Amino acid sequence: ADLWALLDEGSTLVANGVAETVPSIGEFAKAASFFFAAPASVNAYATNPGIAAAPVHVDDQEILAIQLTGRQRWRCRDTSFDVGPSDVLYVPAGVAHATESLKKGT
Repeated sequence: ADLWALLDEGSTLVANGVAETVPSIGEFAKAASFFFAAPASVNAYATNPGIAAAPVHVDDQEILAIQLTGRQRWRCRDTSFDVGPSDVLYVPAGVAHATESLKKGT
């Protein structure tokens, strides 16, 4: 099936392990791992507007999200806020959260 058609139907593109396949992202992950003294992995997501890219869930690891393009609405506990290009968001391990895309191409 066509990727754009799947996104238009509400699918989310998930690319795990980006640091292992894109050298510049791998260098970023190594630097983050050194800086935070913790393992770092990089995943990428793409969804169309109005799609719950990630329904409410809890992760076992801390999350440092960097929004590259578009806008996302994050819901953490009882708070929601929007992030846009170059915004950085930290979500502690064990905190319930969800995301929704607000602008095409996020």
